[in-house]
Amino acid sequence: MKTILMACLLCLAPVAMAGDHDGLEHVNFPLNSSVVVDAFQGLDLLGDVMKKYPDLSLEVVGYTDDISTENYNRALAERRAKSVKAYLESRGVDGSRVTATGKGEINFVAANDSREGRFQNRRVELLLYETVDGTRKLVSYHRLIELFFDGTPKAEDDEHHQLILQKLSDLEKQQAEFKDAMAKHAEMMKPAQSTTDENGRNKWNQTTLSGSMNFQGFSGVSFDIGIDDNDDFTGRIAGQYFKAITDQFGVQAQGDYTYYDTLGEGQFDAALIYQIGRFKMAGAASYKMIDMDGFSTAIVGQGSVIADITFDNGSIGLFGTAPFDDGDVVDTSQLNFAYVRETYVDVVQQFGLSFGFNIGSKAALSGSIASLDTDHDSDIGGNLRFGLNLRDNLTWYLEFELNENLITDDDSERYATGIRLGSWGQARSMSSDQVTPVMIPRIRYELATRDTRTGNTSPIAEAGPTQTDVPAGTVTLNGSASSDPEGDALSFSWTQVSGPLTQIANSDSAIATFEGAAGAAYSFMLTVRDEFGASGSDIVSIFMEAAPEEVFDPVINFFTAAPTTITQGELVNLTWSTDHADTVMLTPYGQVNAQGSLVLSPTESIVYTLSATNDQGTVSETVTITVNPVEVEEPNTAPVAHAGADIFRNGAGTIMLNGTASFDPDGDDLTYQWIQIAGEVVSLAGDHTATPSFEGSLSRNYIFRLVVSDGKGGIDTDDVLVTVF
Repeated sequence: MKTILMACLLCLAPVAMAGDHDGLEHVNFPLNSSVVVDAFQGLDLLGDVMKKYPDLSLEVVGYTDDISTENYNRALAERRAKSVKAYLESRGVDGSRVTATGKGEINFVAANDSREGRFQNRRVELLLYETVDGTRKLVSYHRLIELFFDGTPKAEDDEHHQLILQKLSDLEKQQAEFKDAMAKHAEMMKPAQSTTDENGRNKWNQTTLSGSMNFQGFSGVSFDIGIDDNDDFTGRIAGQYFKAITDQFGVQAQGDYTYYDTLGEGQFDAALIYQIGRFKMAGAASYKMIDMDGFSTAIVGQGSVIADITFDNGSIGLFGTAPFDDGDVVDTSQLNFAYVRETYVDVVQQFGLSFGFNIGSKAALSGSIASLDTDHDSDIGGNLRFGLNLRDNLTWYLEFELNENLITDDDSERYATGIRLGSWGQARSMSSDQVTPVMIPRIRYELATRDTRTGNTSPIAEAGPTQTDVPAGTVTLNGSASSDPEGDALSFSWTQVSGPLTQIANSDSAIATFEGAAGAAYSFMLTVRDEFGASGSDIVSIFMEAAPEEVFDPVINFFTAAPTTITQGELVNLTWSTDHADTVMLTPYGQVNAQGSLVLSPTESIVYTLSATNDQGTVSETVTITVNPVEVEEPNTAPVAHAGADIFRNGAGTIMLNGTASFDPDGDDLTYQWIQIAGEVVSLAGDHTATPSFEGSLSRNYIFRLVVSDGKGGIDTDDVLVTVF
């Protein structure tokens, strides 16, 4: 294990030695990006050390190259520092021990005039500190090695320790030798100071003519100005150079910079040309620098294959292009914690036709048209140029360009006029004994977007809705609605939280089952975890259906009358009790409660029948009341019962019935008896008074019957409906 740690330290050391301080590894970033893409091994190792030693603290300092504005670079540097901090936190490092700051475009470790130098400057530096005797000190590599070995290295590790220090020393020497070698190479590559040969001729513009057109090279510089389709000013400066190596082979190099109102472009092309007779083939490589307002600078590359046939006064050819270096990010926007949306440059493939024709001995017309492989509406590009030789080494030209740079749904146009200085102006389309230049296609490009992952968010567990009245037996748990915001694959784990202990089948699957007991209640927790270790949980409750109730026949416990023999006008008290009855009927009175009593005053002998009924059947009992007549000394008028108007009550509570409106035409005193004949059974307080009361429940209907008697055999009844909502 220690050997592995030492190997990791040796991997970490060379990058750190490129810095100017005794800090740790530099973490480098792609252009205009704050996404950590390298140095994971060193960061993991650093995280392990920081977790091991709680007194260590870390400063993460971000830097950029000199591309874009100072404010933008400072913000980008801070984002880079925070990305490294977030990575360390994801490895378990306490974020309070890590500070992240952005310095921007300062403290360059390399020149910004090359891609390699700019890459080195796009970095985050790591400064690890420890507190020793109250003093905060920067952790050196020697001290870092000690920390790997739990303090001072043990005797058995001393040999490895010294070996690491020797390797670090050797790496420093190799780095110095490498820098010296690069400096010597740069000196050797400097261009010669003289541009004239021994005869004083200008070699840059050297041209030799023989036969129809025999030459060794062309060169030239051109300038033009114009307007675009928005009537905004545009200008271009360009330089060209061509050299025939042999009669069949030549090299061509050219570059230009074009200014637009919101865009600046610089393109460089290099081509190797082979010509045999009137046919020539060329392969070209092109690079373009793009600087658009509101976006970062991008550099893209394109390869071209060109085939031409030349005639006495013209040429025609085909060309095709393909990108070999594109995708530079020019803008980013944070979509969420896990993704950023990157706007990048995408080079458009082209296939087209080029042509050139001489018009007399002084003028020429040339151009190209190309089909563009793009989803935008502007899928045709081209250019047309008319040139006129004013004199040797001086050409005036008019030029029209269509969709020569950024491709969008709307066509872009450029109209320009300018002059070209140098012998390139004489290299018009014509037959030659030697190889001649070719027309190299311009790089056309479009802006595209892509969503790039930079972090991870926890998955969302969905254990399903609460299940109620579930029949006893196999019950299904369904977590298939669980999801991950980034679409990561999920693992599942079901555990029981409450309820009678049961075995979960397929507990590591989205859909699991268990055996549920009747009348029981269960709770289960679903935990989902993505491939990065983030997790989410959800709990579902299961309520099982109660066991079926035992079925009983209806039973009449008792049905009595007291007294069973009366004289007309006297009262009889009927009392009864039943069990397991859905309905109880007292004939001829009507439906009554399962238990109750009733005071009646029959006027003649009568048989009362009590019937109890449920799904299993009906049972009945009877009582007989004998009524003896009495002589009526004077006529009696029956009383009038009035149970009051139907009651509609909003809300549960005490409800009072009112029978005070009942009266006797003869003025006899009345007795009252209230009986519940429908609805949920309630306890009626004062059921022998004119104004009894009861406690009503929500969403219930009750029907009560008022029986009034004048004591002389006269009775009357009235019903009242009570609705509670």
